Amino acid sequence: MSDHTQEKTVKEDTRTFSLEINDSIASLVFCRPDKANSMNRQFWSEFPETIARLSNDPSVRVLVISAQGKNFCSGMDLSIFADGSLLNNENARSREKLRKLVLSLQATFNAIEELRIPVIVAIQGACIGGALNLVSACDLRFACNSAYFSIHETNLA
Repeated sequence: MSDHTQEKTVKEDTRTFSLEINDSIASLVFCRPDKANSMNRQFWSEFPETIARLSNDPSVRVLVISAQGKNFCSGMDLSIFADGSLLNNENARSREKLRKLVLSLQATFNAIEELRIPVIVAIQGACIGGALNLVSACDLRFACNSAYFSIHETNLA
């Protein structure tokens, strides 16, 4: 018989999601339904930091990702590209800057794939662009009848 330690409950809210850890289950919920849970600038710093903390917490046994509202996630918040400097400049330095940005964004999804615990995602409504990358990195994906998947990045180049 194993000794049972008291389970901890941790609650954390960021600008883009809430996190609760209870009974060794981490529940991460995207909480920007008014923006279709798009991945804004804060997401790209808060999410990988949280994944790293979960990876280093031996009490966590599974991560469940879900979202508030009718859409799971509409992908990249286009305000990140609002000034147009990353997409419309043809010089080599600008292209290298864009390449480094894309690699850093992709590292976020690689962290999910490399997480030491199983990651389960629940998808409803829109799962677009970067959100499709995110759910592809998860171990188990469950989708409602309302879920639909789309990649719009091909229209950017």
